[in-house]
Amino acid sequence: MFDPNTSFSRLAYLAHKASFAVLVIFTVLAPWCFGSWEMHWFWLSSGVLFLAALLAGAGTLLDACTHGTEEVQFPAPRFRAERRLAFLAATAAPFILYLVWRVGRPVAPDLPIVAMEAQRSALLFLTPCLLVATLFLVLNRSRLRILAGVFYVNCVLLALCALHSYFTSHGDQILWVTSPFPYHRACSPFFCPNSFVDMMNFALFLALAILVSRGIGLRLKLLVALGLPPILAAWFFTLSRGGILSFAATLPVFIVIGFRGYRWYVRVLVGAVSLALVVGGLWALFNIPNPVLARCEKHAAIQAVLHYRENGEKARATLSDAFHYHFDRGLYIDAALRAWRSSPVIGIGPGQHSPRWPEFAASDDGDATADPPKFPRLTNHYYHSYEVHSDWVQLLEEFGVVGFALFLVAALCCLGTLFTARAQSFSRHRHYLRPADRVFPLCAILCAVSMVFHSFGDFSLQIPAVTWAFATLLALGLLSPLSERGEESSHD
Repeated sequence: MFDPNTSFSRLAYLAHKASFAVLVIFTVLAPWCFGSWEMHWFWLSSGVLFLAALLAGAGTLLDACTHGTEEVQFPAPRFRAERRLAFLAATAAPFILYLVWRVGRPVAPDLPIVAMEAQRSALLFLTPCLLVATLFLVLNRSRLRILAGVFYVNCVLLALCALHSYFTSHGDQILWVTSPFPYHRACSPFFCPNSFVDMMNFALFLALAILVSRGIGLRLKLLVALGLPPILAAWFFTLSRGGILSFAATLPVFIVIGFRGYRWYVRVLVGAVSLALVVGGLWALFNIPNPVLARCEKHAAIQAVLHYRENGEKARATLSDAFHYHFDRGLYIDAALRAWRSSPVIGIGPGQHSPRWPEFAASDDGDATADPPKFPRLTNHYYHSYEVHSDWVQLLEEFGVVGFALFLVAALCCLGTLFTARAQSFSRHRHYLRPADRVFPLCAILCAVSMVFHSFGDFSLQIPAVTWAFATLLALGLLSPLSERGEESSHD
């Protein structure tokens, strides 16, 4: 005899299980598709995510059709929704609505928006939100830990791939493709080592969070430690100045909040030892010949400081000149700010940096009214900038002050909620939590702080695989302290 309660519950259970399987495939697949940067790989990875969301939504609807879900044989597993999730959704909604409105607006009077670029930019914001929502619908505590394990193992494999490419082809062979960008640095299967380093940072933060969390079994910690050598080696041979510095800038946060639960003298000792290691490591990095030091010495700004270090005024003038006229990021950022000043309130439109690069590329020191006309010092006509190389500046350029402010509010609320989740993971009232559940809020906080720093000087969040990995770790941090259906929930 057909029992709708049992049948719908069984289908909901199977749909959620299938969605989780697709999410695992998505987590593994996205970085290996060259970071899902190129459009055809981006749509392939996005399609897998859409399939996972479709299955999760169908399972949730079927689950809602059952009556007395707690009593049927196949309850769909999921976390309970708490107020902070509704709060985060409310803070993100204004930016998302503004984004959707801005995509359909013209770039300027009589200048229509380049739709493909606008849609891709919008999806870089919308797909992470969809991913977090799907994870909320599908994950339970067991699946959350499985997904974290899959992510870490995948990062180890990515590191091994990058090291193989680095030592066999100087990093120029990206999977089966010869890279059009001869960086000679570890990055495969990504094209850009400055984006690949963020994946390694994420893996390092997850490993650190596991290793310092009390109550986690020694066997798990040893397994995690076994994956660290290839990750650290690949991290170093990316030779990414920004990636390494953002990791170093995040370590003080790790020292302050990572050892909660330890006695005070252990915290002091760990802080002193960590500080000594950081200082010693930086000294060694910049005094002992190594590939990172060699790359840093080629930087125009560093060369200016070293050359004129005894003449402060000359060094400042030369440093400014190097940034604005010789440093690639300086050129991109200057052009982006010129574009932003053309529409400071609502920006030039999502994804419109690249289409409008020729309009704003030339430096603003030319004068067409002079007699004879004065050409700009730099016309920048010999290359094309696809990204600003600063996620924060590109956000301001494309979305204006309004969009920047709305995004900043949502980002700060998310970071604050992560700190709350970290505190709640130690709450005695949440008796269902295990030591492993303290790992993920800490990891998410470290990843967020690192990306705040790195995004000032690079465009890692324009790489879909990095953005999706970041969103996954944020979701794990937000969900892990929640209770599941069937667990006693206590709000404190």
